[in-house]
Amino acid sequence: MVLYQMGTLVPHYLYIGLTHATSPLTNKTVLVFDLLKYNERIGVLSLLLSFSLPTLVCFILVTLGTLILVARLRHSAELRSSSAVKRPLRIASKERSVATSVIGICVIYIVCLSPNVGFILVATAFPRFFYSDSVYGNATVFILTVASVFQSVSASVNLFVYLRMMSKYKAVLTKLFLSAKREKTV
Repeated sequence: MVLYQMGTLVPHYLYIGLTHATSPLTNKTVLVFDLLKYNERIGVLSLLLSFSLPTLVCFILVTLGTLILVARLRHSAELRSSSAVKRPLRIASKERSVATSVIGICVIYIVCLSPNVGFILVATAFPRFFYSDSVYGNATVFILTVASVFQSVSASVNLFVYLRMMSKYKAVLTKLFLSAKREKTV
């Protein structure tokens, strides 16, 4: 996915023009963006392919996957309740706990990605809905800011849910962030 995003951003960065500009106050020469050389259509198409398309695909897959998971869980619960052989209560409660955690993560993802998906759909329907537009610019920046906060909340909640779910995640995360006690090697 990272390679796909990097590949789709290549045209965007190729068409950003850099030129030398000299400041009349300090007499320093610096590189600045030359917006006259920048092709906005290529930039918008590149950003659409790089960020919007993967976001929409992931959102649709998670939404459909959650619906299928809920339907299968209901179906298996009905089969379990109608079967003559009863499973132990401990296994059923463990399955229910894992299913609830997975569904919770999916719901959090769907809710927190909704501002991004809404922005993508509105920007597709109304091309003037762009941050550089004089009418819709402030609304665009506000929606993107809210979307960023929602994505941060989603990532934080997922981290804590995974930490609570299994001890394997705890071990990996403590090793990753070096908060585990290191054994002294002599």
